[in-house]
Amino acid sequence: MGPSIGTALRLSALATLYLLAAPVYLVRAIGEWRRIARGLAIVRRGTIACPHCSFVNPINVLSTCHRCGVTEFGSRLYCSNCRQVTRWFDCARCHATVKVF
Repeated sequence: MGPSIGTALRLSALATLYLLAAPVYLVRAIGEWRRIARGLAIVRRGTIACPHCSFVNPINVLSTCHRCGVTEFGSRLYCSNCRQVTRWFDCARCHATVKVF
């Protein structure tokens, strides 16, 4: 077996592997898109209800960044100082974790 045949076999095996893995990546991408679409709908609405106590928490408040510690008015999910996107925050009433993204 020559070097060109070995290279061709390796490339065809790699192409087959990519074709077999494509449906898995497609399903994962659809799931990720649905999660992001849900989070964007919550951000556009401006409020999210706590799943534990049903208290309606506003998204835009005076909040402190978990990473850099800067306190500012605006979205509690995004820090304009260090550009961190937070996926969760604590409920204002029961202090349980509310996951957004």
